Amino acid sequence: MSAYSVDIAEKEVKVSPDMSPEYMRYFCLYWDRIMLLDAPPISYGGGQEKEILKDAGILSVRSAFNPDWEPTSIRDPKTFGKQLTKYVMTRHFPLFAEEVGRLMQEEPGKWTIHQNGSQLILPKEHRVEQLTAKMQLTNCLPVPRGDISLDKVLDFKLNRSDELEGLHTTLTELYLKIVQSQDLQTAQDFYVKQLSQAVRDLNSASHESFGFCHLASRKVSLELSGASFGGALALSTVFDDPISKMGAFAIGGLLSSVKLTMEKSLEYKGALGTGKLSYLSSIQKNGLSAC
Repeated sequence: MSAYSVDIAEKEVKVSPDMSPEYMRYFCLYWDRIMLLDAPPISYGGGQEKEILKDAGILSVRSAFNPDWEPTSIRDPKTFGKQLTKYVMTRHFPLFAEEVGRLMQEEPGKWTIHQNGSQLILPKEHRVEQLTAKMQLTNCLPVPRGDISLDKVLDFKLNRSDELEGLHTTLTELYLKIVQSQDLQTAQDFYVKQLSQAVRDLNSASHESFGFCHLASRKVSLELSGASFGGALALSTVFDDPISKMGAFAIGGLLSSVKLTMEKSLEYKGALGTGKLSYLSSIQKNGLSAC
């Protein structure tokens, strides 16, 4: 993922060189390894918490070469501003995509693109329109508050691994049922019996350790295999109503659910053939919710 947040709205470009404390804890808890990608003129911002994750073997940083960057520009604030805007608009996402491609070649099947927000942003030459199964978990994943120390989160990750592994295993098996089977009803049945319980177990354990938590939503793009493509047309009918058919449930007063749909979306070319194409995440921050 990018080492910083880039938001482009109309003619305004906003660059944040750091991650929020909640996202730091989200990545710490739910990902085995995190690779942050940066490039001049914006460099990875360190800090005590990031050093903790680096020491734990979770976080690493990779810098891309930006041929358009002129180091002398930093001497003139006006010129630097133009360089920064040019980089964000023309080079940030291409460099990001190129580095992701190299990383996937070096360790095939080990990495997945992750971006914060509602859609995957990629340059034209690195994206392809793909029919995918989209599985969205809404308000399902507890995220410790920013005032909870990372050491405590890491301790939870180590000592409550059964609950975390239960959710991970259940999701992985559900992914496989979706992308490999023509019997999509089986995937629904599997969720009703297993996934809701795994989410409840993790939320209960998180509440014991952290008290009130934010709740994260995650949207995963799954590549449909040849075997599942024919049955994929049933996605719109089998999973069209997550409230009644996917066993939605309440966590801390918020409605939590899993929704599965079939969509055409823009995905990273280099990820085709890996099964899980991309992740998008958001964290419920409209007040604190009990896990």
